[in-house]
Amino acid sequence: MSLQHPTHHKHNSTQAEDENISIVPNFNSNVLNFLNGDFGPFTSNFPTDVPIWLALALKERHKCRIEAPLWMTPDILKSILDEEQRDTNVFSTNLPFHYLEIAHVLFNNASDNIEDVDHIRTLIEDIATARATKLRKGANSVMDLAANEEGRDVPGTKMNGTYKTTKRRRVCVCIYSQLMEKHNC
Repeated sequence: MSLQHPTHHKHNSTQAEDENISIVPNFNSNVLNFLNGDFGPFTSNFPTDVPIWLALALKERHKCRIEAPLWMTPDILKSILDEEQRDTNVFSTNLPFHYLEIAHVLFNNASDNIEDVDHIRTLIEDIATARATKLRKGANSVMDLAANEEGRDVPGTKMNGTYKTTKRRRVCVCIYSQLMEKHNC
């Protein structure tokens, strides 16, 4: 699975950029005031937490170095991958909700600040693949269950391909709608 930016929810990247990340500024400044909050003060060579969008803006102006999040280390990601592969029914809770979007933004804009970036990229892709497999298996199980339940309503009948496909499509649309509503999409 390639770590491409998700095109179906462009706003996820924006939401991810509101997450805080640690930077090491190379300047001194009092608190900076923005509409969505106050950040700082900034002291040269002392880490401070700011939203990713501000970290990217400062890095672009060569005003800071972005530090990779604590979860973005080979040891932690390997542990999370092992957990994802071991437990096929549950997602690890040791990653932020927008971990893929955060990784994408950092890989594209701050890869020079991430130690062992290629190994980390591979581990995150492997975690995403493991999670996609779980989702696919779960969705197939739900759709099979729904299709089989519908087929049992008429004893002695077997569902043909078109009917089964239509039933699965309805279940899939229903699940998708509920997920979209839950996540305010």
